[in-house]
Amino acid sequence: MSAKKPRTRELISITREFGLFKKVRGIIRQRKESSSCLDLLFVTQLSPVRQVSILPKLTFSNDHRGLHCALRLWTVSFPAPPKPIWVFEAGSQQGFRKDVDRVDWRSFFDTQCNSDMAAATCEAKLVEIAQKHFRLKKVGPGSLNRPSLSPRVIESLKRRDWAFGKRNKMRNSKDYNCWVDRARETKRLLKATRAKQLRKITTLSRRCPEVL
Repeated sequence: MSAKKPRTRELISITREFGLFKKVRGIIRQRKESSSCLDLLFVTQLSPVRQVSILPKLTFSNDHRGLHCALRLWTVSFPAPPKPIWVFEAGSQQGFRKDVDRVDWRSFFDTQCNSDMAAATCEAKLVEIAQKHFRLKKVGPGSLNRPSLSPRVIESLKRRDWAFGKRNKMRNSKDYNCWVDRARETKRLLKATRAKQLRKITTLSRRCPEVL
């Protein structure tokens, strides 16, 4: 049948196609109280099960909603890695939840920064959590400060990229030295900007916790 129009299929025909997935065994994801029985999965997940099933417009000619649903639900469930934990100085712990917006940043910065903690220590804590939770190989100045770079830093980045392109094109020692100098200057500006922003966060959290 054509995949460009809805098609009506007998329930027994769809049940035979589901027989392909009866070979799947092992640990599967359970939805509420549903068991791993394929017939129960078919009855609970597909609403029109009265002799005839009318399926909507298809995406692929060799697939339909029933098979797609079964493939997605019968995926092997691998154990999730443990979530990182915030460990406060007072000894209490707070799980790092999936939604970053729901984290109580105010209490975190009140606890961590009210004792005049250095900006470098605060940065190291944030980088550690980001690496563990998001599985990043490297968290550098770009990922921390890219959304809020100053015009001076942006101009320095442009000059560094221009010097790098010229060095690759000309291939002489003078252009190489120029590129090294630009890169060193850009790195210094990024480091200074990052430290300044973190100092501002710690200062504001001490003076007015509501700003966070």
